[in-house]
Amino acid sequence: MAEIGEGKVLLFGGSGVTSYLDDTWIYDYQENNWTQINNPIHPIGRDHLSMARITKNKVLLFGGQGDVWPFDDTWIFDLETLKWTEIKPLNKPSARYKPLLSQLSNNKVVLVGGVSISIDLYENDTWVFDFDNLNWEKIPLDFYDTKTPKSEGAAIAQIDSGKVVFFGGWDCGGLDNTYLFNENTEKWKYLKPKDKPPAIHSSSMANIRKNQIVLWGGNPAEGYIDSIAYNMNYDQLWLYNLNDSNWIHVKTPIHPKGRCYHNIVNLGENRILLFGGGYNDTWVFTLEPNAVLDNQIADLINQNSFLIQNNKVHITTNLIGICNYKLYDIYGKVLKEYSQAGALEQESSYIDFDASDISNGVYFLVVQGQQKKEIIRLMVAR
Repeated sequence: MAEIGEGKVLLFGGSGVTSYLDDTWIYDYQENNWTQINNPIHPIGRDHLSMARITKNKVLLFGGQGDVWPFDDTWIFDLETLKWTEIKPLNKPSARYKPLLSQLSNNKVVLVGGVSISIDLYENDTWVFDFDNLNWEKIPLDFYDTKTPKSEGAAIAQIDSGKVVFFGGWDCGGLDNTYLFNENTEKWKYLKPKDKPPAIHSSSMANIRKNQIVLWGGNPAEGYIDSIAYNMNYDQLWLYNLNDSNWIHVKTPIHPKGRCYHNIVNLGENRILLFGGGYNDTWVFTLEPNAVLDNQIADLINQNSFLIQNNKVHITTNLIGICNYKLYDIYGKVLKEYSQAGALEQESSYIDFDASDISNGVYFLVVQGQQKKEIIRLMVAR
């Protein structure tokens, strides 16, 4: 699948019950409906292909697995005419399936790796397709450059203009590495986030807003990658933030069944769409910071805000007795938890809050007294 703007998503092909599919569909979020686009000229039926938006009105398709060999053809779908056109560039990646494809910047997409028929089988080369000259260019990476691992089943997504994030994959076991590609330097960088998803393959990632991507689902099983065991598939969601270079596990009580070989795609307005992976159900996830926290603190007696420009702030509260403190980030994750003796009757208590170990951003300090609760909003802006 590929996002095409205005709350719409383009889907092509896949693996059906008895054959490879060659149908084209568009999902419209406003109408909550899938519409089939019928064209006599289109790519041959296949699965494990990749697609990405390349311009405002164009989507690029490359590779995939057919009845005999992997494909090395390049197609463009025009969103205005709703037609497919095959492009025959002078240079192109080798035939492969499961390549990773993502929009890199306007008029450009980046392709990474895939499974080929070469001796090495798993590829980790990097290519960029430029719509202005309708050609693929291989990014030269020498022996000393950082490269993504040779693997299959990893996930990739644009996180900002000219930047894409790579995660996971499979090579005799699941992988849990995170990499960032920068168009300006034409280099990969190995990232070391404090928290991260488990080793996983056959998952999917999508940009959900500037500098943030979402990863959902996949297969963490330590077994043969193509033996799909649905009871072993992953049903959790992770959010990666480029600003602090960290993964956050976002808990959603209502979510799709665990699966792999699915797709998630940006729908705009902090939403992603999920489809496929052995099911034909359609799901939409909306990122609503504070939603989890708001449900937990409905009985507030007071709400104050504090700006922290250094590392410490002196906070006065109206609670008495022993108080329990929980510090939340904007996604409802508890970062700190501790207790402190509060004030005696008819007195005010205070907190000397130390923010030296948290990054810039918005946080919520929830203070639970003997009978009442307070929330204190903290803005850390050094």
